[in-house]
Amino acid sequence: MTENARLHNLLRSSFDSVLTGNEIRTDTIRQYSNDTLRRVTGTELRRYLYREAKVINNSMNRAVNYITIRRGRLQGIRPNMGVVGHG
Repeated sequence: MTENARLHNLLRSSFDSVLTGNEIRTDTIRQYSNDTLRRVTGTELRRYLYREAKVINNSMNRAVNYITIRRGRLQGIRPNMGVVGHG
């Protein structure tokens, strides 16, 4: 295999793979009182489907910033879905 073919295959395996990281997680939502003390009056468990996605483009220096991820409609992503990051 030539060096160019090897590098081409390496690029394809690194960037063309579809991420399949779907994980259901449970989180606790606190419910607060409406008075000025804001006491915790209860909790509720909610389940969320977290989908992993690689950021392939972003803007960080504008009044309204955007990210582009390597997931889309076919993987269950819809407009205005929330984004959670770590790090």
